[in-house]
Amino acid sequence: MKFVKPFQHFLKYQLEAILDFMYPNLCPSCGLKTDSDQDLFCLKCRLMTTPTDLHHYDKNEFTRHFDGRVNIAAGAALYYYVSGGITASMIELIKYRDRKDLAFQLGINYGLKLKDSIHFHDCELIVPVPLHPLRLKERGYNQSEFFAKGLSESMGIDLQAQNMIRTSHTHSQTSKDRQQRIQNIQGVFQLVNPQVFNKRHILLVDDVLTTGATLESCALEIQRAEPASIRMATIAMGY
Repeated sequence: MKFVKPFQHFLKYQLEAILDFMYPNLCPSCGLKTDSDQDLFCLKCRLMTTPTDLHHYDKNEFTRHFDGRVNIAAGAALYYYVSGGITASMIELIKYRDRKDLAFQLGINYGLKLKDSIHFHDCELIVPVPLHPLRLKERGYNQSEFFAKGLSESMGIDLQAQNMIRTSHTHSQTSKDRQQRIQNIQGVFQLVNPQVFNKRHILLVDDVLTTGATLESCALEIQRAEPASIRMATIAMGY
């Protein structure tokens, strides 16, 4: 009986070694093996993708996108977006290469940070920016929703993925400036059950903040439900 526990540890070690060999945790940026299953990136890429500290401040470069346009209590992004950089490659994988698992894991990681922030700890409902049904059918999934699912799990907050819908299929925003984006997306979001958001602290979630037009349009619609507050979080934001 004295050898049972050491033998169990040996079997566990052997099983973990076999699983690690067959299903290694690979860095989504460079493809190299990560140091452990707790690390999303390898050491080299972790050093090149330092997270922001925006969640520590209620006013920052994220929230300044919305000054004078929509009232938000706080806003933050996990990473800065640099064209051609690691974060840009990661967003490409998430949006177009079926890496919804990566979006979910980023949500898990960021949720742990937001949960400990005085500016986000009292959020009650998480709302991902919705895709139009045609875009959803084309892509197969909503990347913002999978990021939101990760946030929901690590923060212990209810996910409201069906209460906001996109009512029209707009043209791509890529080549438009801020004003054109705002006009392009104005009034395309609608709440199914506005009363659910009344007097609640809402966390609105998207993948990337560029001009802020999409998040602004969603926030304006949520404001109509008279929530207690609106906060925002994204995987990345441009400088």
